[in-house]
Amino acid sequence: MNRTTTSVNITPSALWASAFVILALIVLQAGRMQPTMATADNVVAGELGFTLMTAPSGFGSKERPNELLYVIDNHTEVLYIYDIENYSKKRIDFMYSTSLPNLFRVARSG
Repeated sequence: MNRTTTSVNITPSALWASAFVILALIVLQAGRMQPTMATADNVVAGELGFTLMTAPSGFGSKERPNELLYVIDNHTEVLYIYDIENYSKKRIDFMYSTSLPNLFRVARSG
């Protein structure tokens, strides 16, 4: 009995496309969780290679919820996450960064 194996080469553009599809699904599902107006309605993709998005973090008051700022550096393929605790403080705190290729590699492995 002969078995043949085929190899599939996934390009980085396919990974980026799947990342944005997953991100869109997350935003849609998060919007269904609360009957109030969603604050994650803007995603900005700039010409300089950065994509930015905000989403509620689940903390803070109902009137002034804390938000997370997600920044993707398209050149270095790094995701940065910042916490915006209170707009009036005019402060953004760095929380986490990760390599997107490594993140997808870990997710694929299981």
